[in-house]
Amino acid sequence: MASFKAVVLKHQMRGDATFGIKIRLTHNRWSRYINTDLVATKSDITKSLKLKNHFFIDETENIIKKYRDICNKNAFLLKGMEIGQVLDLITKYLIFTFVLYFLLSLHLLLCHLTLT
Repeated sequence: MASFKAVVLKHQMRGDATFGIKIRLTHNRWSRYINTDLVATKSDITKSLKLKNHFFIDETENIIKKYRDICNKNAFLLKGMEIGQVLDLITKYLIFTFVLYFLLSLHLLLCHLTLT
């Protein structure tokens, strides 16, 4: 089964002394990193590069929950998948969900406009 953890990588410190927060995906002893839009400063992390700012902890837990939900819905497929396939499953599922939500919102907006 795939596991997830929010991480900050020391070697990826930016020029302005900030760190991009990543989600580490581990599956069958292989790891890949998923970028997030979250950026932490040195005051947001410990010396051992663990998150200490509760905002970032909560946000990454929400992201990880979404990833786990996707994996749980497709648990029967995960056993036979390689790490790249699991990563593709997660990203494509998220894109599909976003497009579906967008189309549904657009449909509701058009229905509302035609009724008024």
